[in-house]
Amino acid sequence: MTEHESRQVEVWLTLDEDRSGVIGRVIFDDETSKQLPVAARSIRGAEREVMALLTRLGYEAIGYWATEAEERDEALEVSRTFEAVRSDSDDLEFVCG
Repeated sequence: MTEHESRQVEVWLTLDEDRSGVIGRVIFDDETSKQLPVAARSIRGAEREVMALLTRLGYEAIGYWATEAEERDEALEVSRTFEAVRSDSDDLEFVCG
């Protein structure tokens, strides 16, 4: 990792206002954030997409997805912590642009 020293990041997924897509954000240890590209249109699909991406980049999930906001049993916002577990983990900042 280049700019950020910590090997942990927090990922937040939020259903957009018209519920037609998901907005992904990566929060670094210094509280800066970058947008994470997400193609999925649902929170559940975005969880799987992000998990696959970060696993491929050398990160491991810590715990489970936490529902931060919901409406009528539908998750509107979730978060999860990930940790880089390989010394050769690809730089997440490159993916975020």
